[in-house]
Amino acid sequence: MLYEVASSSDKTFKLYPKMWHALLYGETNENSEIVFGDIINWLEDRATDSNGGLESQLKHKHDGFLKHK
Repeated sequence: MLYEVASSSDKTFKLYPKMWHALLYGETNENSEIVFGDIINWLEDRATDSNGGLESQLKHKHDGFLKHK
């Protein structure tokens, strides 16, 4: 439901079968590393896009996250 109502146009939904809902409690170190690795890759992909961030800025122009001066 959160994915559907989130206003951002740049979002990803990923399920981790047989994992708990918490990132820091109840998971093995291996599972936590998988999730955090996916998060870091998602962030790095957006931080190093081919337009030096311009594409990301355009995607988020109307999301309310990018403040214009």
